[in-house]
Amino acid sequence: MAMASLSYSLHHYHPFSSSPSPIFFSLGFINSNSNTQFLQQQVGGGKSHGLSKFFGFGSKKKPRFIRKSKLLLFQPIFLFKGFDRPVDTQTFLATISVLAAIALSLFLGLKGDPVPCERCAGNGGTKCVFCNDGKMKQESGLVDCRVCKGAGHEHECAPEIFRVPRDTSDWKIRVIENLYPALSRDQQLLNDQDPNSKQTPVVISGFGFHDVVIESPIHSVHLSDLSPSEIGDVLLAYKHRILQLHLHESIKYIQVFKNHGASAGASMSHSHSQLLALPIVPPTVSSRIDSMKEYFNETGNCALCQVLSEELLIDESTHFFSIVPFAATFPFEIWLVPRDHSSHFHALDNEKAVDLGRLLKLMLMKLSQQLNDPPFNFMIHTSPREVASSQLPYIHWFLQIVPQLTGVGGFEIGSGCYINPVFSEDAAKVLREVNVVL
Repeated sequence: MAMASLSYSLHHYHPFSSSPSPIFFSLGFINSNSNTQFLQQQVGGGKSHGLSKFFGFGSKKKPRFIRKSKLLLFQPIFLFKGFDRPVDTQTFLATISVLAAIALSLFLGLKGDPVPCERCAGNGGTKCVFCNDGKMKQESGLVDCRVCKGAGHEHECAPEIFRVPRDTSDWKIRVIENLYPALSRDQQLLNDQDPNSKQTPVVISGFGFHDVVIESPIHSVHLSDLSPSEIGDVLLAYKHRILQLHLHESIKYIQVFKNHGASAGASMSHSHSQLLALPIVPPTVSSRIDSMKEYFNETGNCALCQVLSEELLIDESTHFFSIVPFAATFPFEIWLVPRDHSSHFHALDNEKAVDLGRLLKLMLMKLSQQLNDPPFNFMIHTSPREVASSQLPYIHWFLQIVPQLTGVGGFEIGSGCYINPVFSEDAAKVLREVNVVL
């Protein structure tokens, strides 16, 4: 019989957890066979990111929702002859031939013939980044991409804020406004608020900034394909934009994040990340800081300065280490934490940016290799724009990576508690043992 272990905190935000729930539950199953069953399915090389075996722990019966009709799946002849008549060899071969012909015609009709590359007229071979042996990469979406360098659509994207390097057409990184922003840059929204109101506002203006960081000029290149120094340049572009946005007194917090894959929220296939500058400090950020403060008051230490553990460690570099948090909200969640106490991400210098770029690249490659390139999100958790000097000893920034392996169901939405079927120690061990060459 499978048993569940329960790790919880009665505080608003456990310092070693990414969950902002009032009571955080980290559920793992002690049944060793069940836990092994999950690990084999998730890292064994399968194509599916689904975790249909999670809720089969402790039971030898397969969940009913994944059962399929054996007759229809393996004996399509019954669709033509009925279910109560014998099947001879001639009928079997004829049916297979018909199905194969239908499938082939649908495939050719939907795919169409490849078109010659518009950039090299089909003569570029493997040297042209826009095509495969002279045929346009239609599946990559590059033909219609608005941000690819040289694709002919750069002028159609949102206004540019800055590029790296500056003042050159040979750019490596571009920071642009989001064409469909969640917040408005219209300063008039601030003037519409009543500054003399003594009541706490129920609704505030939608003023803020929503920017996009184009991480590479080439459509087929992802962040993990870049070199550590190139990823470091992306991190420094975040820093530079954060410092620009700090000049606006109405901005209270800046969230840097990346969505990779459609199911992780990415609406554009070209590799990019985003910044949202908010007129408030989000409740989750306030809960995280309050939790860190409480831990500091009880122990006299910064929570993240004490979080390093051999069992939870994945890898480390000169200035950073990567771990699976003790009470991880999500399976194979990773935190990248500065070794030295640091409250502000924008304090990152060039040397540390390259060092973090190497570790970030390593973690993304490990996730891709072990979990079949899953969709993921990463977020930078840093300090608000305005912090008191008394808060600095316990605020410690970090980068969180969350592979999207499980869905959020009614229990999670209703309770704010998240069920994680993988022990943090097991996830760290699996990722630690991946051999990746940078």
